[in-house]
Amino acid sequence: MIINSKKPLLASILLASALSANDTLTQVSFEQDNDGNFNPNIFIPVYWTDNVYSGIGYTSNTTKDIGVVDGFIDSKNGMVATSRDMRLNWLTYKFGNFSAGLQSNFLNIDKNEFGYIHDSADLFGNGTNYYIAFDNDIELDIVKTGFYIDYSTKIDNLLLRGSSTITPSTKIDVKQSTLFKPLVNDIGSSSSSTSQDLSYGVKLEAYYDTNSFVKLGFEYSYDYMPIKYDIAQLAVENNAYVFNTTTIDTDETTTKYLAKLYFDKKMLGGLTPTIGFGSIETEVKNNDSGKKSKSDESIVSVGFERRF
Repeated sequence: MIINSKKPLLASILLASALSANDTLTQVSFEQDNDGNFNPNIFIPVYWTDNVYSGIGYTSNTTKDIGVVDGFIDSKNGMVATSRDMRLNWLTYKFGNFSAGLQSNFLNIDKNEFGYIHDSADLFGNGTNYYIAFDNDIELDIVKTGFYIDYSTKIDNLLLRGSSTITPSTKIDVKQSTLFKPLVNDIGSSSSSTSQDLSYGVKLEAYYDTNSFVKLGFEYSYDYMPIKYDIAQLAVENNAYVFNTTTIDTDETTTKYLAKLYFDKKMLGGLTPTIGFGSIETEVKNNDSGKKSKSDESIVSVGFERRF
């Protein structure tokens, strides 16, 4: 039922892909995560000449987690984070097996953290039956502009492709609102706009033609992005709880593995049906405390692709 609801989108994208007369990657797929969500992963190239093209892509993802607050037995801590990434390939030039170009990513991340704490140890000085509810909403708008290089080759029945993106320019705009009721009556808020350090990504792909109805594929990708921004954080001043501005300095890495099956049946625009199975691992390191947090997500990918 979820897949059927996307048919109008699929039809329009398949038609657009027919305008791409060459063999550069075209992808229209949906990846199902642990929560059953189908997240789109789309890229459509449009050629201006035989060797020059542009393109547009879109991916999104929703992550959910629930647990307890460290140090509090009677507590709940829930988190929902949604990311949407619009990718614009401004211009790419192909020369032989190489491609090079300029691209931008417009990434929006909306993260909401909420829950409660039962202060049974009277840490906040309001009695052992004191409950605190908290809600923290952070929205990040990230604009990344960088250079993209790609190389592909064929060895007998084995197709290989490697690509890398280097992003020297990244800007992050942050808006935040947070509350701790009834500990603090006011709502804490913060906004900032900062430039970031260099980020990069690499991707390796291998596809083997078995000379049968089903072909085999494997993908590996690794992305690194430093994120530094200001937020409002709970603090104590003059024996009272207030919100102060503090800087969050983290390094985020994402590693993705995906094994795929390609079915030897051409669709509109030369696209091939695919199904894949894999995982995504995200690690966030706090550069101030040195602490790391990891999350793993299993994915199932279904869609249509054209590669090489």
